[in-house]
Amino acid sequence: MLKGSLQFSSRSRVSRAITTMALVFLSVCGGKDTPTGPVAGATPTPSPTPTATPPPATSPALTQSCRALSPTSGSPSGCSRRTGNFFNQMRDAVNATIGASYRDPITGQSFDIVQGDGRIIVASAYLKAVSDALDRQGVCGVFDGEEMWVSDGGGYNEHYDIITAEGFSWVSYSVTCSPAVPMPRLPPPAPVRDPECRSLPASALTFCTNARGSTYDGAVWDAQDLLIAEDRARGTPQIFNFNARLTNTDYGFQIINEQLYIQGLLTKIRAKGLCAMYDGDEFLVKRNNVFTEHMDMIRADGFSIRNHTSTCRDAAF
Repeated sequence: MLKGSLQFSSRSRVSRAITTMALVFLSVCGGKDTPTGPVAGATPTPSPTPTATPPPATSPALTQSCRALSPTSGSPSGCSRRTGNFFNQMRDAVNATIGASYRDPITGQSFDIVQGDGRIIVASAYLKAVSDALDRQGVCGVFDGEEMWVSDGGGYNEHYDIITAEGFSWVSYSVTCSPAVPMPRLPPPAPVRDPECRSLPASALTFCTNARGSTYDGAVWDAQDLLIAEDRARGTPQIFNFNARLTNTDYGFQIINEQLYIQGLLTKIRAKGLCAMYDGDEFLVKRNNVFTEHMDMIRADGFSIRNHTSTCRDAAF
């Protein structure tokens, strides 16, 4: 489960309904917790068997181990916390991603998929690397947006949490479902949210974390400064009230035409070679599809501000 994610609403997962998670940290995350032993789950109450949902077995995005699985018909009522039989395979698959390299096909930039401290840099490459490593062991792994669904066709499946709220790799066994619940369906292609971004295809995020350092703040703040200077030079300003300003700022002016402010800021950010969009609340900025930075540039009372709030991986648009 992506606990604390800024972009995912809290969904009621089977694992939370049945038991409190035991958190099992990898050594790459500091080894702060002692692994918790398996907890026996209560025998679930039998319920009517739902109609089987066939897996998307023809999708080339699935590994061979996943395409080989038969349709499953289990339901959440058959899930409980038992013993994570695939824990060692999952741990090895996650550890193998550390230091592995990813080359962005659009920009040609190279990134570590997961840094030495366990911080995930390229979310989609991380999930694919884990799934591929499981496949080499004859195990199917599919990410459902929160956890990894894992099965070898033995009549059951397990769920593993492999991303912390802070965006680090780890392994935490959640539940076992017997009979196996249906394999998660792969997400549809990301919708185009910024038609002006012609240099990059549309992207969709896997997780977001609170802001740490920023890569694009210099370009975005400079774009705001240019917009302010341009409006100030007009005989009659169209965007800002220069007689009302936030204390101790040289940019926090009252916005009198929000639409012109938004469009002007987007235009100037894009002129710096970045893709940018406004989602109705924040400005989203990217130079590749590895990550986006999210900037709050309009205060609730209508003054211009500058605040990097979060970073999402992969890019959110």
